[in-house]
This record gives sequence, C-alpha cells and structure tokens, in this order.
Amino acid sequence: MNPRLIANQAVNSFRSMGRDVRSTFTGDGKDLTYAFRTPEARAAYDKLPLDQRAGHKWDRGSFNRRRAAAAAGAAYVGGDATYRTLSGGSAYRNSSGESDVVGIPMI
Repeated sequence: MNPRLIANQAVNSFRSMGRDVRSTFTGDGKDLTYAFRTPEARAAYDKLPLDQRAGHKWDRGSFNRRRAAAAAGAAYVGGDATYRTLSGGSAYRNSSGESDVVGIPMI
C-alpha cells in the first residue's frame, strides 16, 4: 500500500468533518450534532425525509468521540491563536516576547 495515502487518512477524515460542520450551518436541515456521529448513523439520518429530521432521536452509541475530540482540539488551538494575536504575540512568541508555540501550553 502506498504510505502517502496512509498518511492522508487523518487529513481526509478531518476535511470530511469540516464539510459536515459546514453543512450543519448552511440550513439544509441537519442536526447540530450531525458532524459528531458515526458514518452509519449519518447515513441513516440522510435517508430520512426532511419533515422527519426535526424529531429524529439518535441511537445510543452513535456519537463519534474522535470527531468530537478533533473539533474540541481545533477550537482550542484556534481560540488560543486568536487570543495570542490580539494580545500582541505571534505564532512562536507570546506577548512578553518569550518563545512559545501557540496552542501547546508550557512549550
């Protein structure tokens, strides 16, 4: 198997999660937690008619913890980068001028 394709698996899954989050906010009737569900649960949800999606109850065990953790990590790093930029720092320096990597505490 091509090692380059194996390395892209994490990036591709993160991109697909981004598409799912974006589709939640574009007004196509998807639930807010749609992006954090397993592929099987999302496929079953997509098969529902639009009028039944509002009252849909997700099955137990359909929550994908990896997707939720990736979204939380991205939100943390994005928030930390925004705070650091607004407080006068950069990606590699904090507001005091000390060397520090954004999004990774204590380093």
